[in-house]
Amino acid sequence: MYFKIIAIDLDGTIALDDHIEAQTWKILQKVRKAGHSIVLVTGRRLNEIDRLGPFEDLCEAIVAENGATIYFPANQSVLLPFGHLSPEVVKKLYSLNIPLEKGMAIVATTQPYTQQVVEAIASTGYAVTVEYNKGAVMILPPGATKGTGLMVALRELGYSVHNVMAFGDAENDRSLFDKAELAVAVQNADPGIKELADIVLDKENGKGVREFWRTC
Repeated sequence: MYFKIIAIDLDGTIALDDHIEAQTWKILQKVRKAGHSIVLVTGRRLNEIDRLGPFEDLCEAIVAENGATIYFPANQSVLLPFGHLSPEVVKKLYSLNIPLEKGMAIVATTQPYTQQVVEAIASTGYAVTVEYNKGAVMILPPGATKGTGLMVALRELGYSVHNVMAFGDAENDRSLFDKAELAVAVQNADPGIKELADIVLDKENGKGVREFWRTC
């Protein structure tokens, strides 16, 4: 089977401490030139991604905010396929006086505040999706995950999920792996993600991704 679409996570998979090595960029550019379509799938807010590198030139789509926000560089359009969090939920979260970061469609905090967040959301009666990733707690509109966001991006691009190879490392990549035809985990991946993967690479982070494509 030909894997036309490469869906790839950012932090812990190709980036480490906000840095992507030059060799990794070269490999990804080589993959693109070979005819593959690259889709970045990340928990990061959309406005954080530009400073990490030229993803607009590399990717056909950027699935950001854990699937809640999708950007298409070709026409510079942004989709929020799952809408916004209820204003009541956002207001309740801010009333907790805990550290919060707000994106276009999500609000995020850290795991020490998980119980407060869960109780606050429950008190509003509104539905949300909650995802966890390396100490982060992301509160998303109902239905938003990396996997469902990827599916929307593929539909807009006219691609089949059966041609998707996914690379990831963390808890919030579970839904991404569930949707992919082939799931690849880097060596530093969470144990649960390794169990879901079809392939576990011998090396960590970008080194593992580079080695994989050099041997393909």
